[in-house]
Amino acid sequence: MRARFSGGSTGGCSHVRSGVTDDLRSSLRNVLWIGGATDSGKTSVARELARKHGLQAYHYDLYDRLESPGHWSRIDPARHPPMRAQQVEDPDWTWVDTTPEELVERWHETTPERFELTLEDLRAIPAWPPSVAEGYGFTPDLVLPLLSSPRQAIWLVASEEFKRASYVRRGKGAFEATRGPERARLEGASGDSFIDDYVLGLGRKFRQHFLQERRHEPD
Repeated sequence: MRARFSGGSTGGCSHVRSGVTDDLRSSLRNVLWIGGATDSGKTSVARELARKHGLQAYHYDLYDRLESPGHWSRIDPARHPPMRAQQVEDPDWTWVDTTPEELVERWHETTPERFELTLEDLRAIPAWPPSVAEGYGFTPDLVLPLLSSPRQAIWLVASEEFKRASYVRRGKGAFEATRGPERARLEGASGDSFIDDYVLGLGRKFRQHFLQERRHEPD
């Protein structure tokens, strides 16, 4: 395992996202953030931190669904036009009849809207004990302006070997529901690589927060 760190305060990135007030930042001061692409170890790290330190855990994936209280069940067409346009229940459209570039474009369009819904979720849960929130939609440009301390956030970037082992270990079935599971897996993996590059690029730009690269196989 290799960790990369650049020091500094959170103040230098306040211009990244407008609409962040002191009240909003204060309401999230007890939230620890873990970001990164899928299968990078976020869920395992969050669960272990929650278990060891008695924290509340918020798992972004659990809200990536159409059923309440999932984010896709709470779409307001006026507030969330990209999410509304992509509210499709066809796994082939999502994973097979697409390209990695289209997957990433959809992700870029919907991630800020889903992040607003995530903030609603986090502000609705008790402030104590503190929470650890993990998700592939927690990008540095969205999270950094909300931090009261630079120690509140970390982003995990995994090797391809680690991701493949994680995928097998977790027994994911989303791709199996398509007419072309192998193509869907390849498209998903390519999309994840784009997300990794995006997170790494933002990390270099802001030079303020941890980026952790996993080199070993998961336990």
